[in-house]
Amino acid sequence: MEYETKYIDENKWRVELEALTREYERMLDFIEQELKTAPEGRLEVRVTRYGVQYSVVSSGNRQYLSKKEVEKIKQLAQKNYYEKASRTLKKAIKRNRAILEMKDNKTVGEIYRKMIEARRELITPLTSSLNEFIEKWSKVSYESKPFEEGDTEHYAKNGLRVRSKSEAIIIDLLLEYGIPFRYESPLYLKGMGQIYPDFIVINKRTGEEFVWEHFGIVDDWKYANEMVKRVETYHYNGYFEGKNFIYTLESSRHPFGPRDAKRIIEQYLL
Repeated sequence: MEYETKYIDENKWRVELEALTREYERMLDFIEQELKTAPEGRLEVRVTRYGVQYSVVSSGNRQYLSKKEVEKIKQLAQKNYYEKASRTLKKAIKRNRAILEMKDNKTVGEIYRKMIEARRELITPLTSSLNEFIEKWSKVSYESKPFEEGDTEHYAKNGLRVRSKSEAIIIDLLLEYGIPFRYESPLYLKGMGQIYPDFIVINKRTGEEFVWEHFGIVDDWKYANEMVKRVETYHYNGYFEGKNFIYTLESSRHPFGPRDAKRIIEQYLL
């Protein structure tokens, strides 16, 4: 069995954990400042058949609070929440910092890269560098959906024939931004069989793959119904907007232009 080598950002967890920990520390700083001005005592809340009863316990003494003292009740409740959150945040920060400071955080990719070249030549690695992955991905050959006789001819700047002006705009900008793409590469979806999505593209920073469909005549009700069916099938097969699926739209009154394509590329592919 052959393992399909892909690019994996093995240090992504570190960046995300560092960001999460900094946010926890920011929360904790805020809580500590708020607790300095919090009222004394601990709020107790009892639900009786006569309603909710509030009291504050301080230095062993209990004082009942009337519902008119709503601001004090809220402040005491908030204080209790902050105290519990503070304990949880301190534990999480300590745990996360310990993980981040571990010295032995070697990645699978590093194991391969640190081998001598003579040994690397004997091995098929489990992961590849981003550049290696993109280069290999870009060289994969495939058969696009054939054009029918009489189909309108549109061409992107690189000479690739496409089915619409909007697709040509997208390809021109993908080339401008250096985004790897495949045009109408075959894809199998359960419930629909083999289809030819408009584009399969790669985020050139993360190596993540996206299917990009452009729906060009959504004001045609038959086309719109097919579009909905297609999107639902994508969802059924695990493709979701923003995760690994992009779609753009246009109608006769709202044409698609370079600005629209740029927004999508800058949001998802850079």
